[in-house]
Amino acid sequence: MSAINFVVRNGAGNLQNGTVGGDSASQALFVTGGNDISLNLERSQIASFAQDGQALLITLTDGQVIVVQGYFAADGTEQNDLFISSDGLLTEVNLTDGGSGTYYATYTEQDVFGKWSPDDDLYFSGERIEAAVIAPADDEVGMLAAPFLMGLGPLGLLGAGLGALVLGSTETEPPDPTIPEVHILAGTKDAGHVVNAADHADGVDISGTGTVGATVHVVIGDASHDVVIGPDGTWTVQFMPTEIDTGTYEIEVGVTVTLGTQSVTIEDVLVVDTVAAVTFDEDAVGGNGTVNAAEAAAGTVLTGTTQAGSTVTVIMGTHTYTAVVTGTTWSVAVPTADLVGGEYEQTVTVNAVDNNGNPASTTGSFTVDTLTNVTLAAASVGGNGTVNAAEHAAGITVTGTAQ
Repeated sequence: MSAINFVVRNGAGNLQNGTVGGDSASQALFVTGGNDISLNLERSQIASFAQDGQALLITLTDGQVIVVQGYFAADGTEQNDLFISSDGLLTEVNLTDGGSGTYYATYTEQDVFGKWSPDDDLYFSGERIEAAVIAPADDEVGMLAAPFLMGLGPLGLLGAGLGALVLGSTETEPPDPTIPEVHILAGTKDAGHVVNAADHADGVDISGTGTVGATVHVVIGDASHDVVIGPDGTWTVQFMPTEIDTGTYEIEVGVTVTLGTQSVTIEDVLVVDTVAAVTFDEDAVGGNGTVNAAEAAAGTVLTGTTQAGSTVTVIMGTHTYTAVVTGTTWSVAVPTADLVGGEYEQTVTVNAVDNNGNPASTTGSFTVDTLTNVTLAAASVGGNGTVNAAEHAAGITVTGTAQ
């Protein structure tokens, strides 16, 4: 089994070269989102494509399985572009989800190497053919022959009259093994992560992979940490809660890997959201903060505000309700049977969890008054419950009590 050359180009145009597969090489290639990935393969060498979590599995006809870790985003969508290249040809691989983790591929051929293209960095030429002219014995002017790459067309393109050609071949120059690699796989925006309140409370972790033994320097704002990449090729740094501000914002993450005199820097973004919010509008209950008998019979609505996308639950007495959230407003319709009649203060607890897992809670109350009373003091009319002629002529006063 032979190792496969690869090129990874990020959105800034920076290149990483190396090999993957083979008997002694790593079987995995680690990437983040927004990269162009070119493998030195032909279509006939590929047996199938499959997905395993965020990894793309490429099974070759010789039985090798090349793993491109981080090819898919956390939600399963493709976040990179895949190419294969050999003999000066470049082909884009278009993957279609076939279900159950399998993918079908269609191929789109790009221009032949030599025609300028923004994807020149992704081409593999295979063997390089060098051509030179043997000058004639007389003083005629000889013609210079330039190097040609296999796959650029028949040798007849060199044209007649170039003289005798001396052809030789050399292998493609291997990547410089002294240049270290580093990848961010967890804790950042490209890795699909948001730092919520719980994450922040126990420290913010950033982790990834890279060249064994190299030093990784991670910078977020004014804070930085260093770590040496372990024997398994992984690294993790942790920023204390005091080093990362709370709130809702994004901040750049800089990661520099150093091995000897060689350094490589990549960038990502830390997404922070540690804040959730919820309110209860006490005064809106019954229109004035009080529910009377007629309002209780018609059904009572509780309402308030929260962050869009939050889940809201409302606890009233022994009852728990899931609120309807529309935009930043939540509401709950309390059934008539759940609101006991009488005169009292009803306490309400509202809990919310935003779409990044941050909790918020508030407590309030409203007045229930569904009762009233009135009495008539009949015996007091006329002083003895009887109205005589004189009392009638003077006018009658009727009294009693009421709320």
